[in-house]
This record gives sequence, C-alpha cells and structure tokens, in this order.
Amino acid sequence: MGRIFALLALAASSLFAVDGDLVILGLSYRTEINFDFAACIGTTAGLQSDDAGDGSAQPIAVCNDAGNVERPSAGFSASVINAGIRTIVLPTNWDSVKGLDVQIWFVDEDATPTLEVRWEVKTACAAVGASWNASYNAVSSIDSTVATQDFIVLATLTGVAVTNCAANEHMTIHVSRNGAHANDDNVDLIEGINWRATIWVKADID
Repeated sequence: MGRIFALLALAASSLFAVDGDLVILGLSYRTEINFDFAACIGTTAGLQSDDAGDGSAQPIAVCNDAGNVERPSAGFSASVINAGIRTIVLPTNWDSVKGLDVQIWFVDEDATPTLEVRWEVKTACAAVGASWNASYNAVSSIDSTVATQDFIVLATLTGVAVTNCAANEHMTIHVSRNGAHANDDNVDLIEGINWRATIWVKADID
C-alpha cells in the first residue's frame, strides 16, 4: 500500500496547469510529418519540395510508372548536391529537448548498386517578429549503404541540430544528397521516395 501512495504522490507532483490545461512533466508524444519527394498527375512528375535557395541543384522528379503501381520519386545526383526544403510551424508544446529526427526512404535502380550514399539535413528557424531569412544550424549527416537493386533503403538521422528553435516558430528543413562529398562513393542516381520529420510534443490534458 505504501508503494501505491508513493506512486500517486509522484504522479501528482508531475502535474501542473498551464492556461487551464493539465500538463504532465517529462511526458511527450511523437508526431510524424510525412513528405513525398515527388508526385505524379498522369504521366507528369513534379517535385514536392521548394528550391533550397542556396545554389544547390534540385533533384529530378520522375513517375516510374512501368510497374504495378505508380512510384513517384526524385533523382539525386552522384556528383553534386541535390536539395530541397520544406517548412513547418512547430507546435505550441514542442519538446525542444527531444528535438527533431529525420528518416529518408530511397532506392538505387542500378543493377549492381554498391557503396554509400550521403544524406544531409539542416534546419533554420524564424519567430514572429524576426527576419524570415534565418541562418541554418549545423548539418547532420548519415552515410547509408545500398546493396540490392530497387530494394527500399531507410536512412535515419537522430538528434538533428535545432539550435535557437522554439515552439510556434517556422522551422525550415533542408534535405539533400551530397554527391560531391568524399564519403558518397555510390556512383548511381538515387531515387528518393519520401521522408519523415519526427518531433515530440509535451503532453497536456484539456
């Protein structure tokens, strides 16, 4: 019985009210925001990202409609940086400690794919009342190995830098393949399928 009362006391000490909502300290839930790299209308492909605006070339959207299903993708070069950006508004209760993770799904259509593909992600945040021409945070990167033609590969970047980002701010997420990097030794055009931004929101009870 003593343990039950201790647990109840601990739970009660972890609750407090903010603007009439009941907030649970230390508890947050994950929110996943999914983005396609490309989309197709009929046989016409279009990118589902904005131009990065930093001189990086955009990937090339294609429909890949020769199989059983339409498979829109964006082709990322093996020799230059191909990039795109998307902007979200961070939730009011965004958990900045847990920050941002990004997952990228892609395939290599070459018959004998080998070696590594380098993906890079960086963020920039802007608040109301501040310039929307914000500076990017440090780049987060991962080198992903491909081994089988047309098999989906998942690259996961955890703890993407979100310095100076806060709740209710615009967060621009810059996603790129750095084909010019020494670690990117895969010589194939890589087809990006989609990607996901995962953030955490502090729990509250209305």
